Amino acid sequence: MDLKQIKFSLAVVINLLAALTFGYFCFLGANFYTLGDKGKSIAVAVIITLLLIGTSLGAKLLKQTKRNFKSRFIWEIVLLVLFSVLTASFTYYPFSHYFVVSAQKPTIQKKLSENIAQAQNIYLEYENYVTTRIGIYSSKIDVAILNIDSQPKELEKFGISRSVSVSLPIQRKNQIDKINYILLPQNFNQIKTNDSTWLTNAQNSVVNWEPISLVDVINNIENNTANSLNQLVKFSEKKGKNESYPKFSPDKPHPNNVKNYFTTIGRPSPFSIVLAFFSYLLMLLSWFITKRDSRSTGALTTAEYEIVL
Repeated sequence: MDLKQIKFSLAVVINLLAALTFGYFCFLGANFYTLGDKGKSIAVAVIITLLLIGTSLGAKLLKQTKRNFKSRFIWEIVLLVLFSVLTASFTYYPFSHYFVVSAQKPTIQKKLSENIAQAQNIYLEYENYVTTRIGIYSSKIDVAILNIDSQPKELEKFGISRSVSVSLPIQRKNQIDKINYILLPQNFNQIKTNDSTWLTNAQNSVVNWEPISLVDVINNIENNTANSLNQLVKFSEKKGKNESYPKFSPDKPHPNNVKNYFTTIGRPSPFSIVLAFFSYLLMLLSWFITKRDSRSTGALTTAEYEIVL
């Protein structure tokens, strides 16, 4: 049967939409399992969709044939059996995998939110570190200024001297500004804003359970947090004049590992099985309503009789 003779009836449209929907959930399941390998996931979904469309519509075409009834009836049965086997196999994986992972959504969301909170807390800890460090540094300068008559060289260690025309308060302020600039350079706010924006978007993806961006969060949260921490540690390694203070060393974040939830294939849920079966019926709808040629009845009966003999 020439494919051009296919009637794109409503049943055929439903068949195609059901196959595309089934393929979409296969993509989501594969994307979860591969932790975001979109190329492979798309390829899997496309192949599955084409196989299901090919076998279901192929059976429809063979059912409405107007010649070679015996052989085409056999091939029709073969395609129906193949379609059923493929649907059952793909229902187990990757179709149901999306629902298996989503069933654990509360646990995954809780752990990812904790990871994001740890990352967000790094900047708060660093800013507190900077405030404490500048406070200690300014206090040391103030003590040196108070003891300037008895220990003038102590104040000079901070780059402050009353032998210059600039007043001591202004020199003090200049030294405080310098260390503030060292610890909080010009690009600090931009780095913090970029990370905060990413973390906010990541939290939205987790809370709203956005399947595609969710995997990106899982893949990047640990590295992004480590990179942010390393950058802040580098900032803290620079020191003011005559300053002695340890570098920034907070407790390292211990992100919860949630990847195993995505890479473990579990038993399909009743909901996913029912949804897959419903899709199965919709994909066969065009076959169900296709009528056989009236001439095929005798040919098929004869064929059945010959097989029994």
